[in-house]
Parts: sequence; C-alpha cells; structure tokens
Amino acid sequence: ALTTNRLLNIQANSVGNIWCVTYDLLAYLFDRRSGAYVDINSRINAKFGINFRTARAITMKNGHSWLLNIESGEPMVRIDDRCFQTDDAIELYQPGDPLFKAKEFFWAYEDHDGQEWLITDKGVARIDGSYVSDRPFRYIEQIGQTIFLGTADGQLSLYDKATKRQTDLSIPAEVTELGALLNGCERWMVAATNAGFYIYDTQQH
Repeated sequence: ALTTNRLLNIQANSVGNIWCVTYDLLAYLFDRRSGAYVDINSRINAKFGINFRTARAITMKNGHSWLLNIESGEPMVRIDDRCFQTDDAIELYQPGDPLFKAKEFFWAYEDHDGQEWLITDKGVARIDGSYVSDRPFRYIEQIGQTIFLGTADGQLSLYDKATKRQTDLSIPAEVTELGALLNGCERWMVAATNAGFYIYDTQQH
C-alpha cells in the first residue's frame, strides 16, 4: 500500500491509529480497526487541488493531528482523528490568512486545555484568533496556567491564560540567543540560551 517501505516519521494519534510519513514525503494513516493504510496525501491533493508534501505529523490529545508542509510559505493541514475517513475531517490552514498575519508556519502546539496554537514567522497565534503575539516568538511552553513565549534573539514573555495578560521577563544582558523552552517538572521554565540555562521558578517568581 505504501510507495516505499522507508519511513521518515511514525506517530500514534489520539485514537491509536498510526501516522506513517514515508521518505518520499507522503502521509499515510494506518487504521488499526481495518488493518489497512489510508492514503491521506491523495485525499488532501484531491480536495484542495494542491501537491502536498510533509515531513512529519504532529499529534494532539484533543483529537487532532497536524501535517507540516515541507515547503516554506505553504499551508498546513489539520485532521480530525475521530472521523479521518471523511473529507470534512481535513482542513487547510493558509499562512496568508489575515488572522495569523504570517508568511510561513513552523509548528503547531497544544496547551493544557486542548487549545491549539500555530508558531509562525510572525510569532504565535491561537487558531481561534483570541491571541496573536506582538513579536516574532518562536518557542512556546506551558506550566500551570502560564504560557511562556520566547524569541530566537532571547526575549522572554509570559502569558497568563486566566487574565489574558502578557508580561515581559527580565533576563541577563548576555542572553542574545534562545534555542528552546523546556518544562521542568511543572514548576520551572527552563530556557536554553547562548549564555547557559535560564530557569524561572513559577512558584517563587
């Protein structure tokens, strides 16, 4: 059923089916109930009239999976895990949408409440439009009810989901690059920077 037996990415979705992305950048979903592979790429191409290629699937606990496009400036696809056999389950998200104010999508993120965020060349935005960042954040991580946001050049902010307020964090002047945000045991936000690890204690602030 596959075009090649070489797999680039294997990922279980929320209902236990298995995403298989092949080396020729095609996405298949292995349906455990039928024991067969479903060619998702062909369905995407037929529905939207595009030549979609992906390198990996991003699966979420809320019942959705996202497929990243390998081409910059091209759309991402969101699929409902529970009814993936129907065309209505497949949605296309365009970077040119005024809601996101972006030219390129980098990643999709799910917060603790199951809400979805897109990381773009312009920053981060919730897909429901309730929040769009004011700067080009590239990293996102949640601890408790606080969303931490970071830029590639070392700016850090926190977004309180309860109050919907964004606050900048004061960081050492020698921090000029940020490579990742990590969740430290649901208490510490750990930022990997050019000057070492920056740790923020969410209980002691």
